[in-house]
Amino acid sequence: MESLRVDATLLAQSSNKTVRIIGQLKSLDTGNSSASLDSNGLISVSSSSNTDELVVDNWYEVIGVVQKDLSVNVLQWFDFGKDFNGNAAKKLVEVVHRVPELYHS
Repeated sequence: MESLRVDATLLAQSSNKTVRIIGQLKSLDTGNSSASLDSNGLISVSSSSNTDELVVDNWYEVIGVVQKDLSVNVLQWFDFGKDFNGNAAKKLVEVVHRVPELYHS
């Protein structure tokens, strides 16, 4: 599955596309399977999979589809734990977009 690495600042350019986002889980509503991730700004996410095991303040990479309202429908969650360098994730997004030929065919 091809996906574009983005953060909150690039969601508007990615509507209806599959994306990868690394962010810190800031809130979680397991009843509605919705949450917010901080990835250089807050992103609303929803998931049809079970969110009971997600942990607020942990870092996650999500693969999902950007909706028209700029929320993300999550297809997969990857838990990076609490000890993750958010600045490195921000820099990764910058590099991917500065030198796209290294990351996209």
